[in-house]
Amino acid sequence: MKKIINILLLLIVATQVYGGSPTCDAPGETYVSWPSTGTPVWEMCYLGPTQSSAADGSSLEIRNVYYNGHLMMERGHVPMLFANYENGTCYRDWKDVNETFLRADQVDNPTRSAITTCDASSTPTGLVFGCPFVDLVNGGSVGSGADCVSGVQVEKHPTYLLLTANHSAAWYKYSSRYYFYDNGTIEPRFGFGNDNGTNFGVTHRHHAYWRWNFDINGPANDQVFITEGQADSVQNQEFFDFRDEQVLTSWKVVDSETGRGVQVIPSENGVSENGSAINDYNMPADESMDGYHEVDVMATRYKLVLGNSIPEYSDTPGSNNLGNCSMNENILVGTQSSQGNPETLVDENVVFWYRTAVKDLADRGMVCKTGGPSIVPLGDWSRIVPGVQTIAQTDFIVTELGGTIDLDVRLTLEPADTVTVQIVSSDTGEGTVDVSQMTFTTSDWDQPQVLQVTGQDDADFDDDVVFEIQMTATSNDPDYDGVQINAVEITNIDDEVASDVIFEDNFDQ
Repeated sequence: MKKIINILLLLIVATQVYGGSPTCDAPGETYVSWPSTGTPVWEMCYLGPTQSSAADGSSLEIRNVYYNGHLMMERGHVPMLFANYENGTCYRDWKDVNETFLRADQVDNPTRSAITTCDASSTPTGLVFGCPFVDLVNGGSVGSGADCVSGVQVEKHPTYLLLTANHSAAWYKYSSRYYFYDNGTIEPRFGFGNDNGTNFGVTHRHHAYWRWNFDINGPANDQVFITEGQADSVQNQEFFDFRDEQVLTSWKVVDSETGRGVQVIPSENGVSENGSAINDYNMPADESMDGYHEVDVMATRYKLVLGNSIPEYSDTPGSNNLGNCSMNENILVGTQSSQGNPETLVDENVVFWYRTAVKDLADRGMVCKTGGPSIVPLGDWSRIVPGVQTIAQTDFIVTELGGTIDLDVRLTLEPADTVTVQIVSSDTGEGTVDVSQMTFTTSDWDQPQVLQVTGQDDADFDDDVVFEIQMTATSNDPDYDGVQINAVEITNIDDEVASDVIFEDNFDQ
């Protein structure tokens, strides 16, 4: 049993993926890391609303989000945003016009965070207009015109990174934020504001749809679960679902290779920057009974349309072509070619959609309301350190009959210089290696090189024997020179059969 446990542990360790960092060289992308000094905990690219992707923009957009060197999210944004009124008027709001807001007093350890239209709108009837905003409590202005900025505000607090943007669709002023905490939790927040009271006298609702393509450990091998209380139910096909406060529904996206994942949990008792409550259960699906917004979440395969060139969030004909009022979940959860039949989610590139919504009552709707869930990490997200990773596609076993095993060997982090790895078997009478040395450069460090281990025969009845593949690294990069490399245990399965059996006296009588 001890040998089996050792083998399983090695298999688990071997599935750890190598570390990485984002490259922010696409148009409009800006790199940010947190904290300001030392090894980054968070790294990502961000774009302001005017530079965001999708038709009519998609608010504050984040890309290639890494936590402790692990890819957690390929892209997060809000490509769909609606306002529909009880008098029948509907708007499809744009998300690509920056609106000025009051900047934070400083990036590192600010004593005053950024103030958006939504933050300043703290009463049901007060008008805050543009930056610098009207101070509804003390009179005068909040801040001065010299501190009004647009784009994205970066704030690096002691325990979290905060990104803030403010954007406009005529009189509506929307705030978008992402909190990134040191424990790996992300809190996306979307605020629905109005600066001058237009249509103040008509009850209306706003719906915004986040789109998160998590791509944990790369785009493939995602698994999706619906969690009700403590019970997980794996989902093998695309689906839409609903928030349920009675069973506290949440959703998990997990990489099947590494076990790392995230859990999306609706907020129930949160508080926004202006002091208003955050409760995602306050606006259930189709609360207005008009059939326009009938789901809370969707999980779909990543799709390309129109000749495999345009992503589904682009809102072009043939994808999710929308009117002013409704979001058509039956196009996203399914494909045109299969007449809306859901596609498989098993080990696929999964996209997760989450609706946040608010209701503004007639003559009482000027206080800004904010919504959004928590995204909580699952599994082992601890930082990868410089080292050598060894992966086997099967159990770590060879045989005395000449059985072999192929090991994929690569570095865990990009080196500053060439790394040479010396390889030996601890017992060549039980197993040999086909190469004694591997060399990795700064350009191929993450490309696996194959090491073949072959079992060796002997004439002894010695049962199965465990031996080690031992490695030593040398390099001009001090992080890799002499770095500790855990030996890989291999079991050589014995093929001998005992030929002599000793019986006790008189055993055959």
